[in-house]
Amino acid sequence: MNNKRVILVTGPPGNQRDEYLQRAIKGMDDVGYHHVFEYMQQVALNYFKTNLTRENVFDIPKNRLEDIRDASIDEIAKRINLSNKKIEIISTPARFKVKPIRDYYSGFVDGLNESHIEKLKPDMIILFIDDLLRVRRNLRQDEHWKRHITPDLKTLAEWRQSAQEQIENYITQVESSPKYSKYIDYIIFAREHPVETFQDLIKGEKPRVYLSYNITGREKDKAMGKIEKLREELSKHFVCIDPYAIKDWDIVTAYDEALEKGSDKVSVKIKYREETLKEELYANEVGNCIDLIRSQIVSRDLRLIDFCHAIFVYHWAEAPSYGVMAEVIHATTKASAYVYVVYPYKKRLSPFFEHYAGEKIFHGDDENQLIEKAISAMVNEYKTWPKYVKAQKNMR
Repeated sequence: MNNKRVILVTGPPGNQRDEYLQRAIKGMDDVGYHHVFEYMQQVALNYFKTNLTRENVFDIPKNRLEDIRDASIDEIAKRINLSNKKIEIISTPARFKVKPIRDYYSGFVDGLNESHIEKLKPDMIILFIDDLLRVRRNLRQDEHWKRHITPDLKTLAEWRQSAQEQIENYITQVESSPKYSKYIDYIIFAREHPVETFQDLIKGEKPRVYLSYNITGREKDKAMGKIEKLREELSKHFVCIDPYAIKDWDIVTAYDEALEKGSDKVSVKIKYREETLKEELYANEVGNCIDLIRSQIVSRDLRLIDFCHAIFVYHWAEAPSYGVMAEVIHATTKASAYVYVVYPYKKRLSPFFEHYAGEKIFHGDDENQLIEKAISAMVNEYKTWPKYVKAQKNMR
């Protein structure tokens, strides 16, 4: 089928990728799901007479395990080719690091390589990630992983960074190969997004919009309720990508507060859609990786803008935001993304902000009306967004 969409979902372990995928595709017609490790278990038993389990995976010689994985990828590619489903999803880890064991002298384990991408021919690769603290909790509760890693925050942040670098490098290498003429769409996607957002993402029909807003400020808690409603409104028409779906900023804020108090403990409280997580961390553990966490916030958010067709700025605070300003500048100077701004105050924003944001700035004291006007403008104009037009051509 020419209209079939093949989507590879990957990322570091411990992010509950497969649990999320199962919820997301439940009730979706014409969606195939291929869990690579489950295929490996079947292939190992049928062709290698090996009983492969999560518990003994590192007991099997590395070269044999790679043969099993390669044969599994071949089988998945064959089944997808014969399938009549509209969407096919493949799920597998990317790169991660464990304590050195047997053949894994460096500790690095690669769940994918370039040849697998060439065989699977994905239309889209989704790097699936979650918050560091939730990943650590998941790994600590898993007896298998507890034997192979020490889930400190720096290790998990490095996992995330390594997986992203690996996948982006693979995409560059594969697309530059003369044997491969297919464009690969790519995005980083956080588990905290509603499953409906993921469903819209894999269908590939709605434009993608990055939601930019002030994450700090005295009225933040009050503003978050408005942002949730705004996200719901945008999601009626667009795939709404929220950078705060990864809440690393809460760790940064809690660490800064601990430094100001001279405390050796960092108290973090993170509110998710379905739960609230409270953690008491040692300041030296957070300090050991705080530079990496801070740099990932910036690099990841700017990459998300690269993946989106437009950016919607909800500038709920009267005072300027360094982060919002940086995102607007990146959107217009690097990412070629259209910018729409809602500023619910009668006065105008800084002329420097206006210079980069352009003409689509809606300001005044009727916030609901401003949001309605901005979204209406986006709905009327999205078919002219250059990045969206190009994305639609690449899908054909």
